[in-house]
Amino acid sequence: MSEQQVQYEAMPVPMTDEQIAQLVAGEVCPACGGRKCADQAFCPTDFIALTVWMRRCMSMGVKHPEFVGNFRGALRHLQLNPQRKKNIPVRAGEWPYSTDEELEKAGFKFLNHAHCSVPGCHVRIEWYRTPRGACIAVNLADYQRHSLSCADPMYFQKRREERAQTSARKKLQKKKRRKV
Repeated sequence: MSEQQVQYEAMPVPMTDEQIAQLVAGEVCPACGGRKCADQAFCPTDFIALTVWMRRCMSMGVKHPEFVGNFRGALRHLQLNPQRKKNIPVRAGEWPYSTDEELEKAGFKFLNHAHCSVPGCHVRIEWYRTPRGACIAVNLADYQRHSLSCADPMYFQKRREERAQTSARKKLQKKKRRKV
């Protein structure tokens, strides 16, 4: 008998419709024991771990005639696959990286170690080149963007604007030289 079969037999699934209705109405996820919203079958992490078809069936609600059978199947699936990654999608603008390996896997190239040059900050940072070719400063301690935690966060914006003005000025000068 395999380890999965032993685990399958050790975890009971509620058999009556009333027990399932109580689980869904409660605020404890029946799969992991975490918090969930009332009237939802599972917590968001477990819900995302289900297949697309299982999620569709769970979205139909308790009053749907096939909900009880689908709930049992989804709960059994979650019990048989207890190790699941929290794969909640990243919203636009969020920084999903927390290690240098994750950065390199995402296509960032390490450039060098440095200290922040902003007056009053001097935090140890690492410079990376993004997949699009821009340079970005990352805190060495937690691998988050340094521009968000710097002592003067507007410093980076000011520098960017200064560089843009300087490059625009240089392009204008080149154009004038060509015309002459």
